[in-house]
Formats: sequence, C-alpha cells, structure tokens
Amino acid sequence: MSSYSLDNLRESMVKILNPNNNNVAGSGFIIREDGYLITCHHVIYLLNSLTVEYLGNIYQADWCQEFSNPEVDIAVLKINVDNAKAVPIINPPDLSTSVKVYGFPPKQKKFFPEGIDVDAANISHSAPVNILSTYRSTQINANNPWNKLPQENSTFLSHRINTKVDSGSSGGAVFAPDLGGVVGVIQCSKSDTSYVIRWDNIRHELEKLNLEPEKNAVCDFLEDIENNFKYIQLFHSKQQVVLKEQYIPIQVSLETKRKDVEDFFIREIESGKELKRVYAMKAMGEETQRTQVDWQEAKNKHEEIMVLADPGMGKSTLLRIEAGLKAAEERLNLASNSSSQAKTRIENVIFPLFVRLSDLDEQSGEVIDIIPEIIQRNYPKTAPGILHLLKQKLEQGKCWLFLDALDEVPKENRNDLKDKINRFTRNYPCKIICTSRIVGYGGAFVDGAKEVEIVPFSQKQTEEYIQTWFTNAANYIEDDSVSAEKLITELREKPQISGLTQNPLLLSLVCSLYQTKGLELPARKAQVYQKAVDYMLREWSQNRNPVSEGDITKKKRLLEDLAYHFSCEGKEVFDSYELYNYRHGNEKLIDELCEEDGIIQKLTREGEQYLFLHRTFQEYFTAAYLNREIEKNQRDGIAKARKLFWKYDFHETLILLTGLMENPFILIKAIAHEKDDIFKTQLLLAGRCLAECQSDGEDNQSLVKEIVNRIYKFWRRYNYPSFIESTVVTLGQSHSQMVDKLIFLNYSDSIVRREAAEALGKIGNPIATQGLITALNDSHPFVRMKAALPLGNIGNPMATQGLITALNDSHNLVRMNAAAALNKIGNPIATQGLITALNDS
Repeated sequence: MSSYSLDNLRESMVKILNPNNNNVAGSGFIIREDGYLITCHHVIYLLNSLTVEYLGNIYQADWCQEFSNPEVDIAVLKINVDNAKAVPIINPPDLSTSVKVYGFPPKQKKFFPEGIDVDAANISHSAPVNILSTYRSTQINANNPWNKLPQENSTFLSHRINTKVDSGSSGGAVFAPDLGGVVGVIQCSKSDTSYVIRWDNIRHELEKLNLEPEKNAVCDFLEDIENNFKYIQLFHSKQQVVLKEQYIPIQVSLETKRKDVEDFFIREIESGKELKRVYAMKAMGEETQRTQVDWQEAKNKHEEIMVLADPGMGKSTLLRIEAGLKAAEERLNLASNSSSQAKTRIENVIFPLFVRLSDLDEQSGEVIDIIPEIIQRNYPKTAPGILHLLKQKLEQGKCWLFLDALDEVPKENRNDLKDKINRFTRNYPCKIICTSRIVGYGGAFVDGAKEVEIVPFSQKQTEEYIQTWFTNAANYIEDDSVSAEKLITELREKPQISGLTQNPLLLSLVCSLYQTKGLELPARKAQVYQKAVDYMLREWSQNRNPVSEGDITKKKRLLEDLAYHFSCEGKEVFDSYELYNYRHGNEKLIDELCEEDGIIQKLTREGEQYLFLHRTFQEYFTAAYLNREIEKNQRDGIAKARKLFWKYDFHETLILLTGLMENPFILIKAIAHEKDDIFKTQLLLAGRCLAECQSDGEDNQSLVKEIVNRIYKFWRRYNYPSFIESTVVTLGQSHSQMVDKLIFLNYSDSIVRREAAEALGKIGNPIATQGLITALNDSHPFVRMKAALPLGNIGNPMATQGLITALNDSHNLVRMNAAAALNKIGNPIATQGLITALNDS
C-alpha cells in the first residue's frame, strides 16, 4: 500500500461550477502545483465562463487550449494559485487493482459536501468510447473558445470499471490506492459500468506540461534510491556528509583467502606429503595470477561478482555507493532526453536495487517475485509508480542487483538461498554483485561469479581518507589543535596501529576519537570500539544533557544482552516486537539508543525493523557480554566461549573478547590447544586473538612464542595460501617476533623468500620496511620484484635510494616495480631517479 492516500487526493480535488446558478457542473483535480487542473471537456463546453472551487476558495479559470483536447474529452484549466497539491499521475500498462472514483455529484451534496469516493473492485482496458454520444446537448449558445463539440466520430481510449458513478462526478479522479496515483479521468456511466479516459489519450499534452507520468515516476524512483545512499554520518556528530566526497576508491584482489577454498584437497588427498606437493605446484602455477586491480575494472569485466572482505572493510558501503551513483547516472540520462525519446530511454533505464540477502532468505517464493515486495517496502512513496516496470526489467536483465551480506544469512539456510539465486540467474540476465565476509564463506554461491577480495588500505589511501575526513568534518571538530597532518604523523610514529587504519570502519572511528580532546589513540581493535561506545553514549549522543553513569551502565548491559541473544539466534535484523521484548522497564533506554545514541538503527526509513549500527558493533557487545560472564565465573564463562570455537560467524567476537579480557591468555591457550583441522583453523584464530593482546609476563611470552612458531612453520610449509598469510601479517603488525622471523630472508628456497617479502610489504611497519630494503639485493629477481612494489605503498623515504638503484636491475619486472614505487613515493629524490630512468632501454 502506498503512502499516498485518499486524504491526500482530497486536497487536490476541484469543483467546476456553473456560473449561472453556482451549482456543481462537474469535477476536476490539480495536476500541477502552479494551478493547472484537468476535467472533461463535456463538463465545460456549455459554460459561458469558467469558475472553480478549490479548498473552499472560488477562482476564475482560464482554458488552456494548447493542453486541452476536446476530441478525447479532455479540458485543462489554469487558476491563479501557488503550491497547489497536485496528484501523482501514473500510467501502468496493465492494471490489476481496485480503484476509487472521487467527485462532487450534486445529489450526494447533503451528506458529502466535500465530495464522495466510490469503490470499484477492478479496472480493465475497454474498447474506445464514442465521445459525442456522452454529450447531453449538441446545441451551444455561448461563444467562447471552449464552447465547441468534438467531431462526430471522435473516440477515447478507455478503462472500464464495474461500478456506476453519479452525474457531477465527470472529470473526477480515478485513484488506485495500491499503486499510489491517479490512473485516469472518469468520463461517463452506462448502467452499472463506468468509463475512464486513459492518460494515453493525452500523452503529448502531458509531455508539454512536463507531466510525463512514466518518465517522472522512474526519475522519482531513481532519485529516491540516490538519496537513500547519498550520505553517511560521522560517528562523533549527527552531521551527514556526502558519501561520494568521503569515499576512497578501493582495489580488489583477483585471488581470495576464503576459508574453505581447499575443500577439494581435503576430500581427494589424504596424504600430507601429497597435499604439500599440490600446494607447491599450485603456487608455481599462480605466480602470474596474483593481481590487484581497481574495483571499477573488475566491475566492468564481470557480470556476476562475489566481493569478499573482513569485517569493516567496506563491503556494504561499496554496494551503497554503487547503487547511489548508478541511480544518479540513470536519472540524469533519462531527464536529459527530449519527450520524443523518453519511451525509448525508459526501456533502456537500469534500476540499481540494493537488497539484503537475509531478506531474500526470509521470504518464501522466487527472487523475481520477492524483490518487488522488498522494493515496495523500502521505497513506499515512489515504488508504486514503477512496479509495473520493475518485473519487466528484472526479466529483461535491466536491473543491477546489489545483494549484501551473505554472512548474515543463517548457515543452514545458505544452500537453499543459493539455489533460489541461481534459478534466477539462469533465467534472467541481471548484473549481480554480492558481498560476504571471508570467514565462513563456502564458495561458489552464484554460479560463474568472479570472487574478488577487497584489499586493505595502503598507507597512501589511509592518509587520503584522513585528509578527506578532516575536510568534511571541519565544522564539527571538538579539539581545534588536531588536524589531518597531526594524525598522519602520529600514525606513522605508532606502527602498532597501522593494521587498524587499513580498515575503513576502524579508521573512521579512529578519526572521530582523535578529534576528541585529551584522548590517547587506542592501539587495539577492541579498545577502539570500547572508546567509541563510551563517547557515543556520552559526548557524541544527540542528547546533550548530562547522562548518569548508572544509565550508561544500564545501556551497555542492555546492548550486551540484546547482542548476545540475537547473535545466538543468528539474527542481525530484528523487529520492534523482538526489541521491546527486552525492555524490562527500559523503554526509555531503548528509545534513547535508537533515537539519540544511534547504536541501534532502523533498517529502512519507513519500516519497523532494527539492527545494530554495524555488525561489528553487535559482535563487540556480544564479546562484552561474554567478558562479563567470564568475570562472574571464569570456568562457566570460558565454557560458553568454547562453544563458539568452531562457529566461524563468532570468530570476530572471540577476537574482540580477547581484547577486552583482563587475562586473555586463558582463552587463547584454550583455542591454541583445541584439536585442529588440516587448515589449522584454531591455531590461526589463536594468532588473530593474540594480535589483540599485550604479551606481558614470562608465561605469556612462552605461549606467544609457541603460537608464533607454529603459525610460522605452517606458513613456511604451505606459503602460498593467503588465508595463512593474512594471519601472519596481522600478527606481524602487532608482535615483532613474527617480523623477526620473516626478515631473516636467507632461505634456500626462493619461493619462501619471495613470500616473506610479500608478507613484509603488507605488514608495512618500519622494521618490515628495513627487511624489504635489504631484499632489494636478493639474488632472485622475483624476490627483488616482490620487495620493490610495496615500498611505494608504504611510502617510506628511507627506501628511495635502494629503489633508485633497482632502476638499473638486470630484470625488467624489478625495474618496472621500482619505477612504480618511486612514483608513489613522489619526493624530489624519487622524481629525479625516475627522470634518469626515462633513458632505460
């Protein structure tokens, strides 16, 4: 049901008055806010002057000859009024709905002085109706331009409705409540049937009035999508900034580190020795395939894409900006076309549709039937006008589907959803871009889709993001002494934070925290969320009144309970009933969390479904709940956490939990000593948890050394898989023991040296950088090549001289990577080195 109602229509209705007796001659309605209105020509053809009543006021009207057409019984009048309430004109080719006819029949005036609506259960196309047969007299006495008859054989294209309307309703609106607009003008009744003048009769006149119903409906819908994805909100302020202005273009890797990529080898190869041989063969064969490209290149090359990334890397933001930009592009293209081209352009318009995969999972039926329901729910004001087009476009492949967050779908439902999606893709050629977290992704969700992985921010991208953030937040900075340059300098001096700032979500939180007076930057992920939540409930809240510590504690407890409960149920979207089941006298706190603090938000503007600000906040509060349980009873709390070890969707929660615990090594030890699989899932999880902790104490150092050594040996044995390397990099950014092992590049195997150089490049801290500079002198060209390029991404001037020397390397790929790195560093010495390199043969 549309938000446009009969009450809205009533504000547009007009009485056409007989100037001789002031009685109602017929009905009409406003079609443009500057006073243009429409009625039937047979209502006015005998009148010697044109007088109308609108919202209780009497106006003299002008007949607009260029917009009127007596041959189809249409008259357009103009009254002198501003900001009139115009009806939405819609012209769906196929109608399958009920309608209401609104008019001012004199016989109903006693009981309904403001007009009456008559229901018709259905409306359908009918044969053309002869117009003259509906005129009550052919004798005209007045001598105005509108006092004329149509031609004897004139007809109009009609709809037929199964109800009778009273005299005086002619010229009134035929309103389709389910579609949210007016589908025609009531003309006449015969027995128990009435006839409606279709908009098709005056398509040209409507175009001249800039009232092309279909084109305008499509433009309005596209603009609604555009506006829905146009802004993002800064964490520390309710101020919105334009997403396009803050967004930093990303790169994607055409290789992914998805967790289950080696399932085939588990099934087919039992021998560890043989498995190692397969790994090595695959590594040699893939050297040339490890490619990073701009996202736009990948998007333009593939019709179906699965975008994989870790939490907070911007998967949903990528889809949102793509949907918004595509909507703007299509709207502007359509709006710029002349009326004569409009129909052709409408047929070619692409609808960019953002849909959560959990919504497709929760609704029964086929994708082609579910999507229109979701779109109507998400865009109740504009979707009704294009629903007749939407299914056509889905069938014709004229929709881009942005399907977000497979990881939010319960694991047990994913195979059925996969089948549902692939039935759609086999029959309808729409472009599809899906997203999922890497952990828990089973692979091959959309048949034939290219899997890509979002690459963490380089130092250059991080610094560009910070500069842009401070520009956009210039009027909302709490501490005037901070600046983008100072934050960039501080991050360069704190390499332990570098891993955090490669993640866009965490980087945006770091920026908001940095502008807060007197706050030292957190060095761990859990600390970033902890500080951010504290400030969101205090200084950053819309409620600027003092908040008691008791209320803040209650809010945190409530959020922790909600997060744990919904996480255990596999839910990230919950309705108002489920939310308020947890109120327990906390209605006020829940309202504040939604309306003032912004930690819980509405899924759609008009709906009654809610979710946490970001999934990682739900995971943080779930971790905080578990930490509270451990503090109450360590044995029982650890037992609760242990149940989550093999649930991939809870791994991020466990990582955050170790960052919150007073003594996380109890949990890390339990994870590290859990019976493991061939992928060392628990060992790698222990390594990621370790990256969240300080390793104080001799016993703890012993455990750290054990975990680092085991992961390092695993990496050396199967050095190509990126799911191992990512843990090596994460550990290396926070624990020097891993960097020390990688930096020892005197391995006899050049493949190991090459992979060590690649890992050091991704770690990117000063110690790793020194190792890369040393690797520029390696005996194997592939190692030198792998060492050169990341030095440009790191941007450390210390590397400049070594890279200039590499411009004279005997291997052309080393020279090429060295030149690319110097170009990224961009200082005067690097530039001079490049100028010299122009003479390279």
